[in-house]
Amino acid sequence: SREPTNKRSPKPGILGNVAPNIDLRLIDDEGNDVPDGEPGEFAVRRKKPHIMFEGYFENPEATKAAFTADGWYRMGDLGRRDADGDYYFVDRKKDAVRLAGRNISTMEVEQAIRAYPAVDEVAVFGIKSEELDAEDELAAHVILKQGESLTHEELARFVNDSAPYYFVPRYIEFVDSLPYTPTNKVQKYMLRDRGVTAKTWDRKAIGFELAR
Repeated sequence: SREPTNKRSPKPGILGNVAPNIDLRLIDDEGNDVPDGEPGEFAVRRKKPHIMFEGYFENPEATKAAFTADGWYRMGDLGRRDADGDYYFVDRKKDAVRLAGRNISTMEVEQAIRAYPAVDEVAVFGIKSEELDAEDELAAHVILKQGESLTHEELARFVNDSAPYYFVPRYIEFVDSLPYTPTNKVQKYMLRDRGVTAKTWDRKAIGFELAR
């Protein structure tokens, strides 16, 4: 008979094992560990000398920004750890949105919006808040499938009903195209630079109430 095994089945989205010569943590902006289930920045530190780079050549300012005081390298990626100690990728930190004290994954918000049957493509990004210092507002540019129609309110209500309330973008704009790189990645900096236009729907401006 087959011997029993204690191996767990792989979970969707789980990352691989941590290299044996590397320590891994998830930290906040101050370098503190984040609780399980909360997004934080991946930080690594070597267990032995000379197995990873120690700084940027002739660029002490970049080195200081990339490393914590006790030698942890900030990787620029956000992740989450579950109760089993398994890690998951959340988003690039530069693309994540800081809102109400949370690091919100634009990828997860895009997934929530893309679940609406009429949506073809979507790009979610952050726009600096005019009301809150060091905070962003969620914005979404959405392409609908050919022949489909949808109102901003319908899409916002769908996200509110199917995802955390803070996933509902403040700004939604239906567009015909998105700016892509040759490797098929959305150039979100172009969307951020474009900002809010006359065609942008503003959830707060019309008094749309979120269900929490």
